[in-house]
Amino acid sequence: MALSDLTFVPLTPARWADFENLFGERGACGGCWCMWWHRTRAEFEESKGEANRRAMCARVSGGEEPGILAYAGRTPVGWCAIGPRDGYPAIVASRALRQVPGDDVWSVTCFFVHRTYRGTGISVVLLRAAIEHARKHGARVIEGYPSPGPACAPPSIAPASGRSFGGRRRAPPCACSWNGRGGGGPRRRARMRATRPETIEEDEACRPATRTLAGRGI
Repeated sequence: MALSDLTFVPLTPARWADFENLFGERGACGGCWCMWWHRTRAEFEESKGEANRRAMCARVSGGEEPGILAYAGRTPVGWCAIGPRDGYPAIVASRALRQVPGDDVWSVTCFFVHRTYRGTGISVVLLRAAIEHARKHGARVIEGYPSPGPACAPPSIAPASGRSFGGRRRAPPCACSWNGRGGGGPRRRARMRATRPETIEEDEACRPATRTLAGRGI
């Protein structure tokens, strides 16, 4: 299926079963269920697996739309977590990711792509759909936290086999490749204006740079 044939929709209670099917028994990666940024490290370690699944389900059942699902026909094949920055307690508490000036800031925190669709560039179009979703909900600035090098999951999380964000045509198999967890924590933060989603302003060692999304197929 061509990337142009994919459809993208927010995760809602009606689509919870599709989300579960996509993430599988391991909750995408080591029982995470996309709860890494919603718990302290100790809480996360205690909750891996079923507790995280129930917590994620409760968020969705409560009316939260914590991300975007990608579909090939009726089959869920990809996921991008995105939401208001202040809705991620671990980001708010992070010294490395302290708040920078700006209102209505949203964060992209996770990608997960089904193994049969990795390496197709799906993450790029999924990210664009997530940006559009955030913009429709009032986001003015969107942050992401790509890892500085190879996937850097902690020992308790199965290591990712794909290259980091920016690698050529290799989709990160789980959040590890995007959010920089482990390995000393995130060292790079990318921010984009929702009104100019074609550009990414990177904040690395206090030296901003500008990149474009074009050609960054993952």
